Amino acid sequence: MSNTRLNFLIADDHALFREGIALVLQKLDNIRIDHACNAKEIITRVEQTPVIDVLLLDYNMPGVSCQENVQHICTVAPLTAIIVMSADDSPSTIESCLNVGVNGFISKAFSSHDMLEAIKLVLSGERYVPDMKLCRSATAPTHPEITARQREIWQYIIDGDSNKVIAHHLALSENTVKQHVSALFRHLGVHSRTQAIRLAQSKF
Repeated sequence: MSNTRLNFLIADDHALFREGIALVLQKLDNIRIDHACNAKEIITRVEQTPVIDVLLLDYNMPGVSCQENVQHICTVAPLTAIIVMSADDSPSTIESCLNVGVNGFISKAFSSHDMLEAIKLVLSGERYVPDMKLCRSATAPTHPEITARQREIWQYIIDGDSNKVIAHHLALSENTVKQHVSALFRHLGVHSRTQAIRLAQSKF
């Protein structure tokens, strides 16, 4: 890595998480770290700081949490490498972020080592994509009437996950998952998990 000082902006609405990320970043050489706890502060930091090399952006913080807001931040900070961080590392969330131009996506389930490796890859000019998550999405069964989220939940059902486990994976409430499962079954014309799995197997 270059000897030039790197300016990091950690944007997360939880102070403890920001402080933890800052401690991990200290393992990198010659860096400066600033903080933001909402989208408004991000814009202010971008306007006031001549160069922000890397923005570590919490997807679920106030003023972000959707594709359009991530895209807006990418637009106002075109020279900054933007890496989204989120506990929701579902393929649909990852893809929505990558589609608007972010330079990488880091799951909050990552180890500190994996996070630093992802950051180093982005600093080298590459794009960091969690391949396993996108691979999972690419191999999930398809059906013309279901949404991307329902397709994703179908894959979790095939893997044998309960609604509670699926809710944890996708950072959703268990009730929301139940609603998605009901809609999925309705579109597939099935009445149970076993039937949904058999239908998927017939499509592979």
